[in-house]
Amino acid sequence: MNDKFLICYDKYSYEEKPSSKAIKKITNIIAKNEIKVSIEELKYLILDGHTWCTTTFINGKKLQDEMKSQQLFALDFDGGISKDEVLARAEKYNLPIVLLYETLSSTDWNRFRAVFAHHEPVMNKQLAKLIQLCIYEMFPEADYSSKDFTKLYFPGKEAYMPKTEKCFYLYDLLINMPLYLKERDSAHCKRKIETIAKTTGIVLQNNTFKIDFSQNCAPCNTP
Repeated sequence: MNDKFLICYDKYSYEEKPSSKAIKKITNIIAKNEIKVSIEELKYLILDGHTWCTTTFINGKKLQDEMKSQQLFALDFDGGISKDEVLARAEKYNLPIVLLYETLSSTDWNRFRAVFAHHEPVMNKQLAKLIQLCIYEMFPEADYSSKDFTKLYFPGKEAYMPKTEKCFYLYDLLINMPLYLKERDSAHCKRKIETIAKTTGIVLQNNTFKIDFSQNCAPCNTP
């Protein structure tokens, strides 16, 4: 993959997870530091001790309402599923992973993060939230904090880049997420989709999210 992705990152590196005081400082400044990186360059930033954020922001403020763009999406796993299981599920449902990395506190990959790349930058907060929630629903073992598309991701100590790197498409995600839910828990599938719609403000039509794919994947907010 030769594409480059715009992210925010902390210019200071840490050999261990930043303290609460440091995290507060990082949160206040990270939105001011944008950088365009390849996945391999992101890997080396992470291994070099840098905290990063998948989202970029307007006015240098790390707030959902200040979201400017996002193309990478990530999940944080603190146990309950192995990296091989995550990779297998991602492959089954056509949601390719571009990077996996082990957290600093992990032992034998029991804690790790998975990174996914959308085929183009997302410029709409509702759409970014929709994508993040749909990916989370496909991996309910992920930490609850992963529902926040502006989440900070701390450095890691080992990284793995799958050999077949490619981006995912929203169209495929909106087909495969309900498919996964039906296979896992069909009784609650409809309720989960309705909850996502309510959270994002994107309306449903025929039990699917109403998206105008002719307008750069613009969400439709009216029935």
